[in-house]
Amino acid sequence: MATVSAQVNLTTYGRLVDGAFTRVQDCQTAERFMARRAYGLFSKVMHYAPFLQAVGVERVILTTACLANFEGEWFVYTSIKSPGNNQFIGDVFVRSPERQVVAMMSGVRFVQLDKVKLGKFLGAANASVSWPQQPPDTAAMSTAELPMISDTESSPMTATTAVTTPPEEKYRNPEIVIKELISNYTGLDPADIPADAVLIDLGIDSLSLMEFSDELNAAFESSISTVGLGQTSVENLTEMVRQKSPWDSRLTNGSDKIIHHNEPVSPIDSGIPSVVLQTKLNGVVGHEGDKTAATRDPVEALLEVDGQSQDAANRNGYIAYESNVLPVQNFLVQAYILEAFEAMGVPVLSLPSGTVIHPIKHLPKHSKLVARLWEILQTYGVVFIQASIVVRGRETPEFGSAAEAYETFVSRFPAYLPEAKLMKLTGENLAPILKGEQDPQSLMFGSSASFKIMEVYYANSPMVSTSTDQLITLVMILLRGHNMHHKSDKRVPRILEVGAGTGGTTLRLAHAIEAARIPCQYTFTDDKLVKFSWINYDTIDLEEETRAEHRNRYDIVIGTNCVHATSSRVETCRRLRDCMTDDGVVILSERTQPLAWFDITFGLLDEWWVAENGAEYPLQPASKWMEVLQEAGFSRTSFTRGVGSEASLQQLLVGSKSARIG
Repeated sequence: MATVSAQVNLTTYGRLVDGAFTRVQDCQTAERFMARRAYGLFSKVMHYAPFLQAVGVERVILTTACLANFEGEWFVYTSIKSPGNNQFIGDVFVRSPERQVVAMMSGVRFVQLDKVKLGKFLGAANASVSWPQQPPDTAAMSTAELPMISDTESSPMTATTAVTTPPEEKYRNPEIVIKELISNYTGLDPADIPADAVLIDLGIDSLSLMEFSDELNAAFESSISTVGLGQTSVENLTEMVRQKSPWDSRLTNGSDKIIHHNEPVSPIDSGIPSVVLQTKLNGVVGHEGDKTAATRDPVEALLEVDGQSQDAANRNGYIAYESNVLPVQNFLVQAYILEAFEAMGVPVLSLPSGTVIHPIKHLPKHSKLVARLWEILQTYGVVFIQASIVVRGRETPEFGSAAEAYETFVSRFPAYLPEAKLMKLTGENLAPILKGEQDPQSLMFGSSASFKIMEVYYANSPMVSTSTDQLITLVMILLRGHNMHHKSDKRVPRILEVGAGTGGTTLRLAHAIEAARIPCQYTFTDDKLVKFSWINYDTIDLEEETRAEHRNRYDIVIGTNCVHATSSRVETCRRLRDCMTDDGVVILSERTQPLAWFDITFGLLDEWWVAENGAEYPLQPASKWMEVLQEAGFSRTSFTRGVGSEASLQQLLVGSKSARIG
């Protein structure tokens, strides 16, 4: 029951919880609970048992302040405990922007319910809505029937090929972009979203509305308020975007140009990021070479992967990277470093050759990063280092400002726009980060706009995409080999992915598994891919010992760009080995050569420098990783070799638990 009473004084409760509010707000390790993360976790209520469902509230107290139509930040604090018997009880306090507790909900009770019974009840209530049917849970990790999806083949572009040019995001039909944003939050197919439907009816409620608004304004550089946004229809929102976006005169009506090429198209030179990159954004499975190759032997499977490596590089525009792309990219790195140092009072390029450069003032925790930045400048002759003294060198690079270097890089190599945007995000904030005025973790992952940059990088970077193609090929070969070996007992393979990050690898691999109609159990250590009902979600800390429920369980363990960021590679790999069955295989995708642009992006994060308790640079060659895997107890080890020098920048590192796969 809810009561509005002027006689209720919540001041006493305010004093009790004021400290709790402050502790949460000031806590440096508190996680920002974004809407997608929230709904990802809440999805377990609908898809996984056991789960919680609210069943009662003892009392709700509201003051008249709650009735005011006031914009601003309202804070909510909850405290929940379990008295046992599968029940949970908690209290909720709401504080106004003036720091006054204005509402209290006490005795909010939860209880574990039977999913099947609840499903029947909800099914009757939602009879008019068509939802995908979920199989009943028979175990915590049961085998789910995979949907039947046709395998999409695509062929390379050849002479006289008509190529549809994907327009820049901000010049696309705004209605299409808006529907895609709605789809990201609701799971609805953009084509099924009616133009006259209002956001709140589509599932964009108050929890996700603010984040949706951020993404909308970031996409169109507009300033649309959240006030009344939930009651706005798609068509009205489209019109608002046209009126309030600075790009309104260039927003298209959805008609993309068709250009005809009489010569083969290079993804780097054409100005088109790549047809394959665009299909990845739409969740379409790309090539996978020979789809009949099958073996349980990871070393044998790697030979097949290496045979397809050049095709993978060509598809993703990962061509002549070291000779053509990297030199221009390194100019941009130097520009960001030099501008950051100048902003910190050290104008390096203004100093005469031979001048001793005074140390820059920075946070102590960034000492290794700063030393690395000086090393990068030394590589190009801008400075030289004697012992711990930095001296101005003879070289003065001529690439203009960082903004000019950025435009040059993007215009010459548009396929590398994901890298460029990431470098711009961190490079322009390098000085504030070094001085402690900007937190790099928040900068790179704290907002929907920055997280999107990271997401697009992991999904569409030519280097990462090529490695992901190779990983998918390898996993699919091993899965087919597993199924051939277990044809009689039909034991499905179990996959564990750790350090999931943005989920870019998992999304493409999940599509490939569905397209191949291979049943498997997949455990993913994040909650971003709730659309796949057959994926389980769990948390695994690579710095802690393996929990009992994960020991000796998985046939394939995958880690992408994560093991290098642990305090001990050997111990982490040993823990991954503990997760594997006797015939299990670990597949690590790791950067294996230092590149300067890595240091001004990922090098800003504390985890980058924890390798071997800070004693080693995080990126090591494949030969070093083989020593690590062997020391961790793996009987056989190998890695991808590929063709050309680019193949040694990011590689697949493989270890098998047994010397002989039985």
